[in-house]
Amino acid sequence: MVKELASLALYGTGVEIILQRDLNTLIKANELANEPRDISWLKEQIKANIFDLYGILTIEDKKYCFGCVQAKTSIRDRVTRDREPSIHAMQSFFWSVALLSG
Repeated sequence: MVKELASLALYGTGVEIILQRDLNTLIKANELANEPRDISWLKEQIKANIFDLYGILTIEDKKYCFGCVQAKTSIRDRVTRDREPSIHAMQSFFWSVALLSG
């Protein structure tokens, strides 16, 4: 639901929100233009299944992952088990956000 609503809101901006499996597909197809160190970090996040969604920006037909999204129904999850992965994402120069639904 978050991906679909974000896609509608961001249409035409060059920014999209994708699922983890879609990011994995981009990486495997060598279609992500991030630096190798960033791609390596993203692969670790995919393997650990930490983030739910990822922010992608397209510039001159090149796709860059710029952010990690945790979609939650409880703020408790965000401030307990998801706090550390979010801090690590920001230390790795990725935007990190939680989207809460209630």
